[in-house]
Amino acid sequence: MKLSIAGLIGADKPIKGRCAFSLSPVLRGEGWGGWGEGTAMRQWAYYADRRIDPLTLPSPLSTGARVKTARRAAFLAVIALLCIPRICHAQSPTTQPHKVEVPGTLEAFEQTDLCTKVSGYLSDVRVDIGDHVKAGDLLATIDVPELQNDLAEAIALHAARQRSLEAADAVIEQAKSALETAQKQLDRYKADLTLQESTLKRQEQLYANKAATDQQLDEVRSKTEVARAETAVAQAKIAGAAADLKSAEAGRAVAAAQVDVAAASIAKTKTLIGYTKIAAPFDGAISRRLVNRGDLVQASLSNRSSPLFTLQRLDVIRVFCEVPEADVAFVQINDAATIKLYGAAKPIDAKVTRVARSLNPQSRTMRTEIDIPNPGEKLLPGMYAQITLQCSGPRP
Repeated sequence: MKLSIAGLIGADKPIKGRCAFSLSPVLRGEGWGGWGEGTAMRQWAYYADRRIDPLTLPSPLSTGARVKTARRAAFLAVIALLCIPRICHAQSPTTQPHKVEVPGTLEAFEQTDLCTKVSGYLSDVRVDIGDHVKAGDLLATIDVPELQNDLAEAIALHAARQRSLEAADAVIEQAKSALETAQKQLDRYKADLTLQESTLKRQEQLYANKAATDQQLDEVRSKTEVARAETAVAQAKIAGAAADLKSAEAGRAVAAAQVDVAAASIAKTKTLIGYTKIAAPFDGAISRRLVNRGDLVQASLSNRSSPLFTLQRLDVIRVFCEVPEADVAFVQINDAATIKLYGAAKPIDAKVTRVARSLNPQSRTMRTEIDIPNPGEKLLPGMYAQITLQCSGPRP
């Protein structure tokens, strides 16, 4: 329905309102004083749309009654126009997203305290607070002369172990040669034993035919026994040579392990020396410097250790807030968020990046984070913000 009422509130142009709300009960006069008033109100709305003065039209009512009824109808029409939006809003289903307003804090996307794993004196400090660094840039150097001595000792020990390994290789070759010699001797003794046994058989046949003397038979038998003994000795030498070879191989394995230990000691010492160079793990800015040249710094494993620098990544800022338990079910990833920074004229539009999916048992709130690009580094960690989350609705 359209209602046009001019001149009732001092407007130069007619005021028009549109709504699906039905004014039939009002126009019929239900609850407004009877049928006569409803009829007059309906006529007033009709005439007002057509810019017709109802006072100039013929009516069974008197002029005073018409004026009174028309004024009352106009008043009721104004009241209806003011109430229609509220009534329509109450009757129609809400489509507005659930809003959650919570305070928030800005943090660096990445932040780390740079410590040292070795103790020593700072010989060089190359950065200060506010300096921008790239990943791998050298920030400070720690002087530890003992590590250089340890490295030299490890290198010398490794060389000695390498020589021992070479000696073990030589022993193995010697044992292999002895084993081969013993094998050849055994073959010769076996051949000699075979010959002596054949000779003994012939002598025994001759002796049985009275063609050989006792002396000759005894000599052949003696040579056969000597050949057997020599064969047994050769076999024992082979077993000894094989045992020597295994021992040499075991000794070489020990020497090789010692070489590996020495090499590992060198690598360990070099790694510790590498810890004397404090480098940036990622691109960022130095937010804290807690040391100066000449300071004695302790290894981070000790109780008296403290960080040398604090490095922050600022190209992306992480805004976090704590959503109350009553609103947790409405918050989802990619929900729209408006971030109002104190001192900033224009709010920042963003989206929810991640949620904790669990509540803090102490505060009964869920951590929610929003990532914001920060190319000019105008957003700084520690800033306070007011965050409005336009939640899309409860989770299914």
